Amino acid sequence: MIDEKVAVLHDHSTNTKGGPRVPTPPSYNGEGDTEVYERWLSTLLRWLHVNKICGAEYDEECIVYVPMYLEGDALSWFNDSIDGFHHQQEYWTFKEVITGLYDHFVFRTATRDASDKFWSMAF
Repeated sequence: MIDEKVAVLHDHSTNTKGGPRVPTPPSYNGEGDTEVYERWLSTLLRWLHVNKICGAEYDEECIVYVPMYLEGDALSWFNDSIDGFHHQQEYWTFKEVITGLYDHFVFRTATRDASDKFWSMAF
């Protein structure tokens, strides 16, 4: 989804202050629901695309925007893992930040839910 929406470089010469007003994405709080996460991610990627913050040279700028649309546990994770003094790695790509959020909040919950549903089935 990231490659499809924001990996392509756009002509930034048409980006003007008087352009259309684009609503900001909602905040993601770290909820483990796959649909909530995907809806948030899709909205964030659309916002980046419309604002022409795309392409490899804008990767760091995309990362700067991410915590502006996080709250609660997700913001704490970002501050600790990505931006804090004890961050997990020195350099992060935008894609690694987004998949890091998914892995930390959604993957474990989605895997556990699938396992619970499997074991609760009666044949």
